[in-house]
Amino acid sequence: MKKVAAFFAVLMVMLVPLSGAVAAEDVQEQKNSMNSVIWQAKLWYYLYIGSESKLQELHEKSVSAGVDDAVIQKAMELYENASAEYETAMSYGNPLQSKTMAWLPFIVHMRQAVITLRDAVSLLENALTEAQSA
Repeated sequence: MKKVAAFFAVLMVMLVPLSGAVAAEDVQEQKNSMNSVIWQAKLWYYLYIGSESKLQELHEKSVSAGVDDAVIQKAMELYENASAEYETAMSYGNPLQSKTMAWLPFIVHMRQAVITLRDAVSLLENALTEAQSA
């Protein structure tokens, strides 16, 4: 009986540090995963801000170049849709100010806002190119 108890004692001494190492690795993986999510949220946020300023510039150029009003109206509708998605995303928190926010819903809505905004930018770029070549 003493040999069995000694065997279990030795086994415990050997395995406890290993279980701690595994747990530490799991914690590190979770931190890396969370940092990746935070990084993605900030990336989508900055992509939206950059695309928004580009859209404003293209809108001004399109109006002065005489681009068809229907095209400009469609681009502005896309911008309104993107703005609505942006507002929904920001309702989950600001990625530059918060570490405790709903990151995944934020990313989903911000990504959709960026894609919609890029569609508007692309529409105006194409219309502006056509207007300048005509």
